[in-house]
Amino acid sequence: MFPARLTDHGAFSDASSSVGIAIIIGGQWRAWRLLPGWQSCNGEKDIQWAEAVGFELLTLTLTRGSAAGTNFRVFEDNWGVVKGWQNFRSRNTAVNNVFKHILDHLKSYGSIKCVYPSYIRSSDNPADAPSCAQYPN
Repeated sequence: MFPARLTDHGAFSDASSSVGIAIIIGGQWRAWRLLPGWQSCNGEKDIQWAEAVGFELLTLTLTRGSAAGTNFRVFEDNWGVVKGWQNFRSRNTAVNNVFKHILDHLKSYGSIKCVYPSYIRSSDNPADAPSCAQYPN
């Protein structure tokens, strides 16, 4: 359930297991390459973990410099991250650690319930291309 007032900055995140992580906010993008061997930790660090890190980077970027109490709508193409965040837990321990980092940040921001992810198909996610090293002009 979404709050009555929800700010939509056109915020998207995505991850590609072969390349990296990307976020887009209002047409502005940022991308990071995953280091070789990033999939580790007894198999816990998988694509869902990388997607959760993208969600974390998006959340940190949106909330820094924003007024406390602002509620954000964000878009994510990984159901595990969307549903995991809505439940504040995942079956993946590494994803739960990312969620804990996000929650710690949001507590300092003033509200742990201010980021509302919506699922978007990968083919409709503008962050998909930069996560695969196909950068916008």
